[in-house]
Amino acid sequence: MRFITMSEAVSLIPGLLGTKIRYILYKKYLKSLGKDVTFQFGSVLAYRDIEIGSNVSIGQRTRIGYSKIGNDVRIGHGVIVLSGPLHFGFFRRDIPMCDQQEFVRRQKIEIGDDVFIGTASIIMADIPKGCVVSAGSVVKKKFNEYDIIEGNPAKPIYNRLTRKKYQEV
Repeated sequence: MRFITMSEAVSLIPGLLGTKIRYILYKKYLKSLGKDVTFQFGSVLAYRDIEIGSNVSIGQRTRIGYSKIGNDVRIGHGVIVLSGPLHFGFFRRDIPMCDQQEFVRRQKIEIGDDVFIGTASIIMADIPKGCVVSAGSVVKKKFNEYDIIEGNPAKPIYNRLTRKKYQEV
């Protein structure tokens, strides 16, 4: 059985039983998985070589691609962590894009320690330590540690460490 098929199947087991089964299976199959990690209903992991630290919560109906997630991370409901910005070929013009099955480049997305990612965000780039991603944001580039970012495309609005408010662009 392919890993993603198993992940999709166990994602649909409800309640506390489902949460425990997901943790046990992922502990066995993932590259690394820390303690006190919660995978809520409908959360799907796409690859076995995902690394997840300790004290992490992954919200309902969240999909995690090729990534490394640090400690003390909260990921909201309906978040998508893509495996980088490019997934399928679209360079050839002699055949339709839907027929270009080549995988362009899988990129490991790194999410640092002490990060919060709000509901329905899309993550296509690394998120450094201490960042807060507002709900519905689309992260396409890397920001500074402790930035609060929001929007589509995401922009920094405030830095938690320096207490600096960024200029409106």
